[in-house]
Amino acid sequence: MVRHFANANDFIKVGDKYYDESSFNLALEYFEKALVLDPSNADQLYKIGICYLNSLAYEKARKFFMNTLIIEKLHEKTNQNLGFVLNFSGETERAMQYFHMTSCINPANFAAHYNLGIAFFSHNHLEQSRKYLLRATLLNPLSHETLYNLGVLENQAGEHKQAVFRYLQSMVIDPGQCDTFFNLGVSYFELSDPQKAIDNYLCALTIDSEHIQTHWNLSHCLLLVDDYKNGFLEYEWRWKQNESKYKQKQRSFSSQLWLGQTSLDYKTILIFSEQGFGDTLQFIRFCNDPAFKKASLVVEVQADLVSLIRSSFPNFKVIAQGQEVVKSDFHVPLMSLPLALGLENSNSLDSKAYLTPSNLSFDKWKNKTNHFSKPRIGLVWSSGYRKDQEDTWEANKRRNLQLLSFHFLKEFDVSYFTLQKGFIPQKELAALMREKWDGPNLIDFTEELTDFEETAALISQLDLIITVDTSIAHLAGGMGKQTLLLLKFNADWRWHHSSDQSKWYPSTRMFRQFKPNDWNLPLEQLRKYLRQFFVTTNYS
Repeated sequence: MVRHFANANDFIKVGDKYYDESSFNLALEYFEKALVLDPSNADQLYKIGICYLNSLAYEKARKFFMNTLIIEKLHEKTNQNLGFVLNFSGETERAMQYFHMTSCINPANFAAHYNLGIAFFSHNHLEQSRKYLLRATLLNPLSHETLYNLGVLENQAGEHKQAVFRYLQSMVIDPGQCDTFFNLGVSYFELSDPQKAIDNYLCALTIDSEHIQTHWNLSHCLLLVDDYKNGFLEYEWRWKQNESKYKQKQRSFSSQLWLGQTSLDYKTILIFSEQGFGDTLQFIRFCNDPAFKKASLVVEVQADLVSLIRSSFPNFKVIAQGQEVVKSDFHVPLMSLPLALGLENSNSLDSKAYLTPSNLSFDKWKNKTNHFSKPRIGLVWSSGYRKDQEDTWEANKRRNLQLLSFHFLKEFDVSYFTLQKGFIPQKELAALMREKWDGPNLIDFTEELTDFEETAALISQLDLIITVDTSIAHLAGGMGKQTLLLLKFNADWRWHHSSDQSKWYPSTRMFRQFKPNDWNLPLEQLRKYLRQFFVTTNYS
């Protein structure tokens, strides 16, 4: 039987049937025929846009949504979906105009408020984002996505307790979301509760066992609670983390990866550094392990560390990154050594000093500093940043202080030496000097500190080091130099959880923030400690 269509409505009726069944390609065929007969029907233009949207033909969808609004400017669903298309295309600001129009047409439109909240968040307008997301929760209290995104916003704003509350609300509605457990773990970590963070990361992994960021974060928390056995196993996920986040590929070698599976007696093994200076200085100690006693070691480190590592470890070959790699039987990344050597907790660490400059450098700096009165104190107030990971700078800033914070040091009759490198803090120092800085006088040899051996040799002539969490903390600690370390609230796992003494560096004492971004108490504790220290210590 042949079906006859007398007018546009006949095509529309068939199109609507397919549209309601989500058969969008068939619906589109009939809607477009109806459109030829009646090009001014706003609802049909809108539905054609939706058909194209469901076929992922975004540009065509945009065209028909725009045409709909020419006919009917206040068409609610068209404004909403045009906003979605523009947002998907990266035109967030234009999208926000249509989301806002939708919310004006219908203040009870949940999607409009939700999408405005997400759009404002993407532009880092946190308060505006919060306003719209809160309105969205009132309109739809059972939207776990809205509660989850409020948690993400509050985490970013530093409101971690409130974020925990949002994530828990979201979980009640939908307990099967990996990202919710992951972000709840992040919140607990920021609140310095590593065990609860671990519990939630493990829950996330039951949902998605390959979630890279969860494995990576879990490793830090396990190490923080002194579970080195499992922590360093999870730490191997750094390779996938580096590749996914920083596009850094793991190095490949013709030799076999060694993770403790066989004896190294009479074999050659290449041990290579992979991260920052502090990491190399901290983990290089493991090259003294008895497992390497009968092996030939070739250790590759950053060029600025070569001379110091050579003078500290004369029994193995040291090469600089970028040099031709020596042929070996095995290779292992430096930071995989605790896993390979079976380190289970920090109680197993060798506490002896292991870094030392050459006699030549030692004598040079002894002569350069001899005329300065004792006690001699080294000072570092700011960490640097890696150019290949500039996104870490914001996090690094939380462990830094302003030089002005150390103004109180002038009350002590001490020779202060700046060990501070990096153009940002050095620019700060220069600016203060121009402004007639009346804090402690800083003796500045930093232009002569051309590598870490030079820095180590200067440190060898100092009585005490005061520093924030930088490579200098690892250098001074590895030398056995008495070090006072200022730490942010949720400090890195390398400095344990809540302790004031380091098991990696027994000569290091730590002064921690008791709440985020508040240096007042640790600085006051440092001040009191120094008063006692200078009275009771003999500097003959």
